[in-house]
Amino acid sequence: MTLELLRKTLTATNAENHTHLYIPFTVPEGMKEIRVFMEYAPKFFDDREKSLEIIREVLARDAWYTSFTEEETEAFLPLCNHISVSLDSPAGWLGTAHRHAPKQTYFVNERDAAYGFRPAPAESGEWRLTLSFNCVVTGSVTVDIRVEADDEISQM
Repeated sequence: MTLELLRKTLTATNAENHTHLYIPFTVPEGMKEIRVFMEYAPKFFDDREKSLEIIREVLARDAWYTSFTEEETEAFLPLCNHISVSLDSPAGWLGTAHRHAPKQTYFVNERDAAYGFRPAPAESGEWRLTLSFNCVVTGSVTVDIRVEADDEISQM
């Protein structure tokens, strides 16, 4: 039996760039697997000139010790939003996914886990999902999160 434990839609802005959002959820007794679904949009920043301006500012600030040709600067295009997902069980940190895809699915059970996470039992209690807004460059990004628990281990 699959239970939906959390469903949330939120919007992050440039103000949340380089911040973390902690989202608690409760897992009931008898569960064997936790699944996390995350999707965000937009992925890419479509303003080429503004993107190049941002790239030049960041390179001047963070790579001041070297210079970049226009071709090297343009190699950083396109700029995109990037959100990482971390998961904590009542026993502690289970891992982090630093994927660039705007649609992602993860699972954790006592035998196996999605890449970036370690296997762990779906123990009852307070869990925490962390969204890390590594880069919000589009002004705002909409994020849809869903967490499910199941009393059986899937074949994901």
